[in-house]
Amino acid sequence: MMNFSKNENNRNHYFLDDKNIKEVVKQIKQYLEIWKVDVKDSTQYCMMAEETLLIWQEHFGSNKAFHFEAGRKIGGRYFCFSLTGESYDPLHLSDKVCSEYNEIVLSHIGVLPNWNYSRGVNIVTFTPIKKDLSVCWILFALAVGLLCGWLGVFLPNAFREAALNNFLLPVANTFIGLLTTVAGPLIFLCVIWGICSVGDIMTLNLLGKRMLGRFLLFMFFSVVLAVVICGPFCSISSFYFQESGNTWGRLWQMILDIVPHNVVSPFSEGNSLQIVFLDALFGTAILAMGKRSDSITKLVEQANYLLQMVMNAVSKLIAIFVFVSIVSVFWSGNMNAVLSSWKIPCFYIATLFIILTFELLRFSVAGGVQPFVLLKKMAPTILIAFTTASSMAAYSTNMETCRKKLGIDERIVNFGIPFGMVMFKTGHAVIYIILPLFIANIYGMDLSFSMVASLIIMATLLGVATPPIPGGGLCCYTILFLQAGIPTEALSVAAALDVIFDRFATMSNLGCLQVELAMLAKRQKMLDLTILRKF
Repeated sequence: MMNFSKNENNRNHYFLDDKNIKEVVKQIKQYLEIWKVDVKDSTQYCMMAEETLLIWQEHFGSNKAFHFEAGRKIGGRYFCFSLTGESYDPLHLSDKVCSEYNEIVLSHIGVLPNWNYSRGVNIVTFTPIKKDLSVCWILFALAVGLLCGWLGVFLPNAFREAALNNFLLPVANTFIGLLTTVAGPLIFLCVIWGICSVGDIMTLNLLGKRMLGRFLLFMFFSVVLAVVICGPFCSISSFYFQESGNTWGRLWQMILDIVPHNVVSPFSEGNSLQIVFLDALFGTAILAMGKRSDSITKLVEQANYLLQMVMNAVSKLIAIFVFVSIVSVFWSGNMNAVLSSWKIPCFYIATLFIILTFELLRFSVAGGVQPFVLLKKMAPTILIAFTTASSMAAYSTNMETCRKKLGIDERIVNFGIPFGMVMFKTGHAVIYIILPLFIANIYGMDLSFSMVASLIIMATLLGVATPPIPGGGLCCYTILFLQAGIPTEALSVAAALDVIFDRFATMSNLGCLQVELAMLAKRQKMLDLTILRKF
């Protein structure tokens, strides 16, 4: 193997003949091995790279020169091809395969490379995703934190207090401050970019309107169902009646408070409803401008991914934050916050099981197919999602299942799968309501009816706006905790539990997505019942 540098970027000049293309693909494979990219993903990247160069070869000829560059930048590793000449997109797919919007979405979650044309140069960029070891580090930090927290009980009180006041609490508060600074703007940009992107699709595609409507309605139903199931078990069963005659007054005040006094206060105070109001206000204005807002939309998109890169860097510190926070909780005598959190994953998994069972039975009745046959067809996608905690890893299996086993029309599959991977996260929406309910109970807080109503709204919207990056869920927890007035020290519990939640959430997301797409296809008479009912 060639001795590539891990720290320096390498740039080389080649021609588009078969020999050079094979040499470049060989180098890409070696880079991917050094970067410890999964073998299956590495093969796909090599195939996409080779296909890209062959398409350029066919269009420009084998004597045309191009540059190959590989290295590291802020946000991760990359390799790219650059070719001077007329604008020609080798990644362009026809409408039968994928829409332009889906290409943008898939490129930013690592499934497709990204093409752009700037100053007479065609540039195709690949951003290989390294094996995610953050889960292992968080679990390790949790275990070490619990051990150190328990052993610290035997240390002198003076030492523990000094460590808490001079090191542990300042470090934890600094991380929380950093997280709070990034969370509000990131959620704002994720939502407003989603509004702009979805708005363009909906003006061209009636199917997009119906699909988004189904997604939002089902997530809202799931969140309300989670409140009904978990509410009585977290000592807030009285919230339904505790405000009696003043309920409507509080709700009306909550609606009035959605309008912020200025543009800055929603972000400084972490008021999630006001942030969403600003999203709706500016997003609608951008859509109303039409083509005149293209430069603004591009700026929003770039700012969105810039903040995602920042959050991606911040997320690398989560393991340290979990360790420091767990030790702080033990040494400050608040162990109940950690020990009582065992109920959260139990109720979360049970709630997801009820939701998935409901979806399965509903589609079974509507499609006239036995539940166990339906489950067998969906099982490969669900199992991959659970074992990898990645919707991207299950992407190809998900597409094949919807087309060949569930009988969903190709037009719905090609649009709905990438669209749903970004805009339909039922599993995440459910945990965004369950976690605040139980954490508030652990800290002895009473949640009013109006507060629960606002959390339901926010959980549904965050199911759409969850940033597709490591630590994206922690941003959402931060916004929710600030909204409900929950102590931010509880974020350590949320970060640790998120390791468990992520697998079940991804499994639920893709399972519910398949059912919702099939139900929509049946309603639009785009479902092949013969394929669906085939054993």
